[in-house]
Amino acid sequence: MHFNFAVIGNGLLGSAILDEISKDHSSVVGYGANYGTAGRYFSSHEDDSRLVRTYHDDHYWEDLAIRNLQEIRALEKEVEMKVFYDLPVYYNRKDNQDALLYASLQPIGEQHSERVRPLFNAEDIEGGFLDPKRYIKAMNRRSIRRGINIYPTAVTSVTQDREVYQLIPLTGQSASTDIVIDTRGAFSEEAFKQGKITIVGKVLIYTTAPLDVEEGSFCFIDSSPKQNVFQNAYGFFQYQKLENTAISKFGFTELHYEELASIDKLIWWFQGGYTEYSYLQEALLYIEEFMGGSHKLLSVKPCALSLTSNGKPFVERKGNYITITGGNGNLAKCSQAFAQEALHLVGL
Repeated sequence: MHFNFAVIGNGLLGSAILDEISKDHSSVVGYGANYGTAGRYFSSHEDDSRLVRTYHDDHYWEDLAIRNLQEIRALEKEVEMKVFYDLPVYYNRKDNQDALLYASLQPIGEQHSERVRPLFNAEDIEGGFLDPKRYIKAMNRRSIRRGINIYPTAVTSVTQDREVYQLIPLTGQSASTDIVIDTRGAFSEEAFKQGKITIVGKVLIYTTAPLDVEEGSFCFIDSSPKQNVFQNAYGFFQYQKLENTAISKFGFTELHYEELASIDKLIWWFQGGYTEYSYLQEALLYIEEFMGGSHKLLSVKPCALSLTSNGKPFVERKGNYITITGGNGNLAKCSQAFAQEALHLVGL
């Protein structure tokens, strides 16, 4: 079959691009591999929570996050699916005076708990977390309602014959298209070959502990961790609750990150290389101090980021082949708003 547009990649960005472009175009197809397909295709979206905050040091990301939260709420209402969960987002900021100039931030005060007051100095009152898999499913649901086909398979090659692109999927029939939009993130070979992105291997650490009923749940960003190998620590405290226990999740921004120098190295990371994460002991020490020793280690899982030199996504159009990647760890909370901006940048 022939389409006017083909979107390769069906993660948070790909599904947002598909959702946005299907508003005005009907001849659109989407492709996205399932996690672990052929032992090669992996994604950090195979997760249950991404931090959402409307305050950000960089106004570029802050503007996108504020706009995107409105988009999320409208999406939830339209497709009748819960995606976003309101929770306090606490900050331990080095420069708290400047932070409190932002409308969505409030200082930590007597109304906060004895646990929170010593650790944090500001709260984002318009934050929480989203479930990335549900978010993708919700955006896809809306695209499908508009008549768009989405195939759960990887695209293994793209060839060009004059002004038409031929897409060869791992399974199923091939398709042709006038315009390709490649959103495969860290698997964007074109951006990687050009040196436009750096792939960074990371881990997420999950713990379980007795449920603290009085404390409740919250998210946090600690910009002053004691462990000097980290720029910041972030997490989700008691974001999943069972009968008498709760699960918390922790992640870290390293001062010197684990660079994955090739696509094969990225695959290796997801297939088990993450067990060689250089800062695991420092991470576990941070968690020990944060949790007060009441927790048990539940699991360590791999994830990866694609970084750009200017901290903003890489968007490039060569003819009718468009590459969009480089979320820099911030794109999850901004997917729909950024999709609108990216399509405008490339003239669509």
